[in-house]
Amino acid sequence: ALMHMKQLFYISTFLFLSSCTDRRTSDYETIINKVDNIKIEFKSLNKTVELNKEYVPMFKEILTRNIEPTVQQKFISDTQVDFYSNGQKVGFLIINNNPEMSFVNFGSDKLNFGFGLTYGIGMYLDEIKYNSQQ
Repeated sequence: ALMHMKQLFYISTFLFLSSCTDRRTSDYETIINKVDNIKIEFKSLNKTVELNKEYVPMFKEILTRNIEPTVQQKFISDTQVDFYSNGQKVGFLIINNNPEMSFVNFGSDKLNFGFGLTYGIGMYLDEIKYNSQQ
């Protein structure tokens, strides 16, 4: 009977943990889906780029791919991505693009979490950074 209780405990813990992350991921996706304007600030270059409207849908798709929510971390960010919906700021990403510890903190009114910088987001930001040199 004890063994059965232990298994039940692990299963319910797993379900609880996975439902938590799913909840954060789906809440995050809901916020990103509302976004109609994105501004990216590259602090080291002292440059802010507003994405062309036609690039917003593609970047939104990349932003929601392979996200695994975890606890936020403290770091000095080199890039900030601000999300707007109808002129209102609805959230932001603070990004550390340091190869040893590339990490992202997402923040909004209702939801805050961290996640490892995904390959897609990193590549996309690099492309914007180096292709929009004026």
